[in-house]
Amino acid sequence: MPDGTQLMLDLAKAYIIFYCCKFNFGSPDIQCETSKNRKGRQIWAAMIHVGGRKIGLGHDVNKKDSVNEAYLDNVVYLVQCDSNLWVEFLASPENQEAAAGGHYLEEMNHDLCQLSLPTACGGWVWEDPKV
Repeated sequence: MPDGTQLMLDLAKAYIIFYCCKFNFGSPDIQCETSKNRKGRQIWAAMIHVGGRKIGLGHDVNKKDSVNEAYLDNVVYLVQCDSNLWVEFLASPENQEAAAGGHYLEEMNHDLCQLSLPTACGGWVWEDPKV
């Protein structure tokens, strides 16, 4: 990254959530498809759409790695467009854990991210029914 920060997957995912919340884009839309490479082997392509625009692309031999590559590609693109937003993200208190290298659970999947995004944006709040 421009400031010397090493971009890790958990930081990239946190930045995408930050970006989508800041500009009220809602959840990122991740689409995956398969194709064959020149040697006839299956290859996965993952595309991340935010606000109706494709801004992240990843290719790999398995679906998970192609999605991860798309997240990283997405952040690199967004930071090139607005490096000041990256500085704002790193400075915000709610993103300090991600900036420090906090880790998401490996089993967290795309559906769980979609469910938790509105809460991260200040939307839905799940209350304890006993309260």
